[in-house]
Amino acid sequence: MAGVVWNDNTMHDAFNDSSGGKNSDNRGLKPTMAIGVVKNLEDGYGKIRVMLVLEDESELSVEASPMDPNTFTLPLLNESVFIFSDAITKLYYYLSVINDSSKISYSSNKHVTILEDDEVPDEHLQVTGKDKRVITLGETLMQSRWGSSIRMGYIVEEGQQNDLMGEISGETAPWAEDGDTDSPIMIIRNGDVGIPNQDDSGRIILASNHYLTTDALAPKSHSDAPDQYLGSQVLIESGKLVFHSKESDLILSSVGAIGITTKEWSVDVSALMDQMDALVTAIQAMTHPTGVGPSGPPINVADFVKIQTELGKMKN
Repeated sequence: MAGVVWNDNTMHDAFNDSSGGKNSDNRGLKPTMAIGVVKNLEDGYGKIRVMLVLEDESELSVEASPMDPNTFTLPLLNESVFIFSDAITKLYYYLSVINDSSKISYSSNKHVTILEDDEVPDEHLQVTGKDKRVITLGETLMQSRWGSSIRMGYIVEEGQQNDLMGEISGETAPWAEDGDTDSPIMIIRNGDVGIPNQDDSGRIILASNHYLTTDALAPKSHSDAPDQYLGSQVLIESGKLVFHSKESDLILSSVGAIGITTKEWSVDVSALMDQMDALVTAIQAMTHPTGVGPSGPPINVADFVKIQTELGKMKN
């Protein structure tokens, strides 16, 4: 038989008993708020069953839906949630999981343990822990249980951001060292802890006025690598990148140059096209020595003229 055990032997008033409710044993709830413990997941759309303890120490099981159906975190068994009732409809809603742990992946409450057949369901209680992200002054942070996050930060007064992050995590934010005060930055990361850096398994950074630390190599002809450019830029890094246009063209456009770097080659697209044009020109003028003097131009010179014409159309 399912039940609730309060770990600290204290009285936890939840909802007061009244009449006319729609949950469990037909006891209604006055329009109020309380902290409940998740007993079960009711469906795949966010509805949960929450265990409450009333003033007379009796248990009340209520069904609750997420307050915001568009953005919510589905709690796990034995996590605490903030729950409230609608005085008119007698329906119940919950807010986010209550912060009861240093881990972001599982926040087992400190007060009560749900029992099923007198045993704690280990599959719900033993979740691989991910540490919470370090956050600094004024930032907005969204983070999941499994290590993905969206950080909306900025550069604060000189030294403040680095000092705070360094004190908490032993690391400093690489984007906080340069740029104008209050320059916004957005960082989308996946599967990593600590301060965002080039060792992240995947990240997208939208910078407004920051140098960005990265292992990416710009072509030798480029003077502005990501860590040397102070301005608006977007950095995308991962173990592998795939760009796939399913219905129309894929367009790469730049008012400057487009650089491509591999382990063996470092290429500027404009310089590469200039070299191709020069190669076709040289082929058209190519001659060979013979016993009666130099040969004439290639017999298929018209083909090379056509290629050069098409190359000319590509040039802006």
